[in-house]
Amino acid sequence: MTSTLNVQLERIWRRRVLVVFVAALAVLGAVAAAKEAGTSYTGRAALIVSSPGRAPEQDAILVVGYVDYFNNGPYQERIRARADVPDDVTFAASTAAASPILYIDATANDPKVAASSAAAMAGAFRDDVNTVRFAGRAGTLEELRQQLEEQRSSPEADPVAMAQLQDRITAIELDTTNELQDQQLAAGVAEESPSLVRNAVLGLFGGLILGCVAALALDAVSKRLTTADDVRAKAGVDTLVEVPRGGKPRAEQRREAQFRRLANIVGLADLPRPATVVVTAPRRTEGVAQVARAIAEHRAIQGERSLILRADLHGSERATNTDEVPGVADFLAEATPPAIAGFIQEAVPGEMPEMPSGTGNGDPYALFTRERFGNLLQHAHSIADMVVVEAPPITEAAEAQVICAAADAVVLVVERRRTRVPETVEACRLLGQVESRLLGAVIIDPRCARRSAPIPPSAESDESAEPADSDELETVDLVKVRESAPDRTARP
Repeated sequence: MTSTLNVQLERIWRRRVLVVFVAALAVLGAVAAAKEAGTSYTGRAALIVSSPGRAPEQDAILVVGYVDYFNNGPYQERIRARADVPDDVTFAASTAAASPILYIDATANDPKVAASSAAAMAGAFRDDVNTVRFAGRAGTLEELRQQLEEQRSSPEADPVAMAQLQDRITAIELDTTNELQDQQLAAGVAEESPSLVRNAVLGLFGGLILGCVAALALDAVSKRLTTADDVRAKAGVDTLVEVPRGGKPRAEQRREAQFRRLANIVGLADLPRPATVVVTAPRRTEGVAQVARAIAEHRAIQGERSLILRADLHGSERATNTDEVPGVADFLAEATPPAIAGFIQEAVPGEMPEMPSGTGNGDPYALFTRERFGNLLQHAHSIADMVVVEAPPITEAAEAQVICAAADAVVLVVERRRTRVPETVEACRLLGQVESRLLGAVIIDPRCARRSAPIPPSAESDESAEPADSDELETVDLVKVRESAPDRTARP
């Protein structure tokens, strides 16, 4: 429960600007409505039901029915016309606690109009309800009066019968059962002015709730991946690490810590030795090269011979590489592949030998046959414990499937707030087609300082450093940072 709540709060926080905007609109609307409403006056009239021989609690039940009857819209409009009250006056009926008293309130912009309208409406309602009852007993009274006149005009009149008839007539005339009676038609007028503070507070709370709902709804329909929960829920892939943006020294140290954790995860995975790990992405991003280099460098720091293969032949490096150093394209294209042992050399920890994409021409898809790429990996495994392959986006380059199928594990790079759900789902489907082992996803913000070597952990945090979430990115000389820190990576 707590984890789910934290996820929802995080989603709301990511769209806090939307929440604040909606809340501000709600407050402004509430304040504007309060100013436009102005001062209103409510006049009140009171009616009562008092039935002889019946407990007040029973009459109170009847009054509840009268209240619902009065508040019915079409009926209220009918008796409004009969009472001849202004159209801009609003009415509402209510009960006085659990008593047989019924209140009719009239709200208007003028106190005299409110008072007169309440009295007129109460009288019209009273007469309308009582008319039905009076019509029912009128026939009975008329019949009894005729019988009484016949007794009086008869020479054989029975005084006892005449007295009984008169008593019945009197009892019916005095019977007020279920009858609405005037309690106080002019019960007073109350002045009501809307409170700006109260309306603003209510608008704020309502706006915050509406903003949070809007933020969650927007997150639910969003096609961009931002957090590990998004990747798990929308793409069905577990996240290995989340690499934040860099820039300032402290931000780069946090970033380096995540890269170290990623290297540990890869090192502790059940992979053969030598091993091949492919780093790819659903869409082209600088994060692929950063993740590939980080895995290779940190595995080298822990004593494994590592080699990076730049197998993305669609990148700009292939078109601009004019060096004589052979690369992946040259190895795959030549009938007699060039030796690659020269890429492995004695190097200080953190400096990685890389096999560039090469200068070969032609269709990359034609180069990446299963046999050719397998031969390349066989040569690489003879001189390296960990071969990290920087592959092209699997949804854009068909040869990426061949690369991933030949690997022992695949790491999928998701660029925060840019990679979309459909392309990520498609990348997972393509990996599944070739039965690649997807180790997990790496969520990365590729914005960082220019990296030349891993950053060693500092003994003390730099209190004077600016916050890591600054919008400006600063180029940091990481070589100087590394040289100024104690050498914890030197081999014995």
